Amino acid sequence: MSTLIFIGLLGVFSYHCLAIGKEFRGSSEMARSILLLLGTIGYITFLVTFVWSFWHFAWWQPLVTYAAATIVGGITAIFFQRTVVGVIACQLCVIVFAILSIIGLIG
Repeated sequence: MSTLIFIGLLGVFSYHCLAIGKEFRGSSEMARSILLLLGTIGYITFLVTFVWSFWHFAWWQPLVTYAAATIVGGITAIFFQRTVVGVIACQLCVIVFAILSIIGLIG
């Protein structure tokens, strides 16, 4: 069950990386590109692990995870998309939750 939580959080933070990258107003084009690239890779990983989770859990559990991730993403947008600490934390969370999701599904 914790694997589903990791998958949901991967989706949340990947979305935040994409949103921050699209709205990035800084002077560094490289930082914007990293945010967009990491968000895209994270979101693709989220979709793959989400579909993959249907073979490991009851049919309704991944759907509940997706719905919960959508709600959590809306709530946490305030904290992660408006601060510098949130920008850095999103990138780290995408990497950590991608690794934990894949390990959870393989193991």
